[in-house]
Amino acid sequence: FFTDLDPSFLIVINEWFIYALLGAMGFIYAEWLRPFVEDKKAAYTAAAVYAVPAVAFNLIPTESEAFAWPMKLLLLIVPFIVLYYMDHRRNPVQKLFLCTLFFVLRWLSIEIFSELSFYERDLILDFHLFRESITAIVLEFFAWAILQFAGNLFILHLAVKLLHRVYIRKNEEMSRKELVMLLAPASMILVVKPIIGAYYILWSDGIGNGSIKENIPGDGFKLMYCLLSYAALIVVVFFYEQIKSGREEAYAGEMLAHQIEENNRHIERVEALYDDMRSIRHDMGNHLTVLAGLMDRGDSTEAARYLHDLTGKLSEKETEFKTGNAVTDVIITEYAERFQEAGLSFECDLQYPKNVPVNAFDMSVILNNSLQNALENGTDFVKLSSFQKGSAYILDIRNGIVKKAEIDKDSGIPVTGKPGREHGYGIRNIRNVARNYKGDIDIRQITESGNRIVYILNVMLAA
Repeated sequence: FFTDLDPSFLIVINEWFIYALLGAMGFIYAEWLRPFVEDKKAAYTAAAVYAVPAVAFNLIPTESEAFAWPMKLLLLIVPFIVLYYMDHRRNPVQKLFLCTLFFVLRWLSIEIFSELSFYERDLILDFHLFRESITAIVLEFFAWAILQFAGNLFILHLAVKLLHRVYIRKNEEMSRKELVMLLAPASMILVVKPIIGAYYILWSDGIGNGSIKENIPGDGFKLMYCLLSYAALIVVVFFYEQIKSGREEAYAGEMLAHQIEENNRHIERVEALYDDMRSIRHDMGNHLTVLAGLMDRGDSTEAARYLHDLTGKLSEKETEFKTGNAVTDVIITEYAERFQEAGLSFECDLQYPKNVPVNAFDMSVILNNSLQNALENGTDFVKLSSFQKGSAYILDIRNGIVKKAEIDKDSGIPVTGKPGREHGYGIRNIRNVARNYKGDIDIRQITESGNRIVYILNVMLAA
């Protein structure tokens, strides 16, 4: 059936399979980038910018690696630039990592099946049918081309799925040091890539000029290198996330120790206030005796001055806010002073929960973290209030902000400008406490009249 088939036809078909493969890889590229960007158009545009030139460059015949490498480098750099600018110039270091990693994984998937194709070629030539029948050879060509096409996409798609699973903190800023660590395996692969390419070119040239009589043989070590490199790229991301998790746990322990220390300090202040109040009550009889003596002598002016001084001392020993819990009173009073120093107005209408048995330490974790966030990010005002509804107790903390905070899609926690080790732990601790009381947190950002942006944190605790 295929006896009159022109061999150049198979070459053309093979080229079209390559174009289709590169185009399909563009869709996988978009899938790879999507979870890491806010604007999905950025992912699709970057993928298109990769796929179209990839096909176009393949149409340009070149045997010069000096010319081919700059073109291939554009497939890495141009998608990175497009992705960075279209996604609001966010996290450039991470975007460089994403583009580089896909560039390397794409090459590995192609190289794995290229190496397997040498073994497949030698295998079929051992059969008499494929040495004698043109029809069998053509059918084998199409079958292997389809299998190679599907296999390449499967390997690349599998890598994307595995990386999405192990790369948990997709919206965290990546540092340059982390980039160097994560790209260490990829850099070694990029160094080996032109060496393998040169090997193929030399062998093909040898076949062309007759100095080499045999086909390019399959190399098990090269195949193993590609498979191990493929696994290493995924494993290094997995261990990177494990290291980050370990650091988070260590830092969470440090924060817990700090909060315990802060709570002890608040308790000491409460105890000091109670000691002072007991001392004043103990001396109250003496004060009344002095006042009675002054009144008996008719010295009302001195009596009024003495009473004023006594009232002032009593006021000094009391906290400004009365919530129904002494520790909470101290915390709010301290932050009220800090807000005043920072030039922020502060309103408080909070009552300690009566329908939910909340531990004073847990309440201090909520207040310390939420009010500290308001102090650091507030622009003009902070408002703290609470209300009870049935078996639920809800705290409402509001403050003005300069611009709406970016919310991490995975954790639901605002992304801050703090260093990585301090990122979002305050809100995480609040949420952990709320969940211990069958509740949770809710974060909203609204724009009021005058374009003032208000950040609202609601913390619900249930009995």
